[in-house]
This record gives sequence, structure tokens and C-alpha cells, in this order.
Amino acid sequence: MTWSLSCCARSLSGDPAGTRSTARQRGFTLVEAVVVLLIVGLVVVIAIPNMARARFRAIMLGQMKQVRQAAMVARIDAIRGGRQTVLGLTTELGRPALYAWRDDNGDEQHQTGETVIGRWTFSERVTVAEDTVSSDNRTLRTLTGSGPNKGVVFLPNGVANSHGTAGVGQGGFVVSDVRGNRFRVTIQGGSGTVTEEMQDPTAAGGWTTRYVNWRY
Repeated sequence: MTWSLSCCARSLSGDPAGTRSTARQRGFTLVEAVVVLLIVGLVVVIAIPNMARARFRAIMLGQMKQVRQAAMVARIDAIRGGRQTVLGLTTELGRPALYAWRDDNGDEQHQTGETVIGRWTFSERVTVAEDTVSSDNRTLRTLTGSGPNKGVVFLPNGVANSHGTAGVGQGGFVVSDVRGNRFRVTIQGGSGTVTEEMQDPTAAGGWTTRYVNWRY
């Protein structure tokens, strides 16, 4: 009987120690939540600008790679087909575009019946044009006939006529955005090799293969 009364007394009077323990646990959980929220907020503040910059770089690099791809596709097609292939700079819906065709009669203009092997359009975020900014004259060849008046002619042996006469000089394209970032894609006369560089005022010659000098 004594044991039963003692239990009842503890039950009726409650457990102050247990209540204090629960209160401490609740207070610690709230502190944890605040700390987690602060950490998440800090991560968001740091991550969002970096994610935006990464996306910006990815778009620009992707557009530059499209120009490179267009040149490579045209050159490979000329070699495999044993015919002249032309890559022309033109516009579609008011935007710069590239297209390549098999120039069966060798007149450097696209005519009915000549196969178009590829078309490449570009984001509204960038501009693609012939290279008129390089100090060593990398403007494109002026194509004969009508149609796009600037471009690159790839011969069946892989030689590129990208600037002047076949196998001489170098010509290319510049991909730029509104923030002043610029890439140039150059086609070497003779070898037909395609190179790509980023404009960097701190680099020798003003261009570099290291893509680090971004403007955001």
C-alpha cells in the first residue's frame, strides 16, 4: 500500500525534472533549426551567382563550339566526298547563321540541286560575325557569285581557302556577347586546322586558349 501511494503522489505532483529536460530539448531543436536556416541561406547566397555564371559560360562556349563544329563538318565532307564544300556566313530571321553545302560546280554559290549538309543558328545572346577585330587580318574569304558573300571554301584535299587564295593566310569567325566576351574560331589556310581562342587583354597578342578572363 505504501508503494502505491508513493507512485500516486509522484503522478499527481508531476516530474519537474522531466519537464525541464523537455524544455531544454525543445530549445536546442529550435537553435538547430535556426542554424540550419542560416547555413542554407548562406549557401544560396553563394551558389546562385555561381550557378548563373556557370550557365552564362556554358551558353557562350556552346555557341563557339557550334562554329567550330560547322567548320569541321564542312572540311570532313569535302575530304570524304572528293568535292569542294563551302561554309557560308548568312542570316536567318535577322540572326547570324552558318550553312554548308556541296559545291558541285565549284562556283562558291549555292544552287538548286546542291546538297546542304548542315545549318547552324545561334542564340539571341550572342553575335557571330567574320573576324574583323584581330590585328593580324583574319577576315573571311569573299565568295564569288550571289548568296552569302563571306565564308570558307574547303577543297577535296582538305586545304582551306579561308582568307585569300587557297592555302594562304587564315580567316575566321568571332563569337561575342553584350558583356564584351569574345571568342575567335580561326581556319588555317593550307592545313584547314580549326583553332579557338578567347580574347584576353592580359595575354600576349590579346588572345589565349585559357578561358579565364570572363566579364559578367
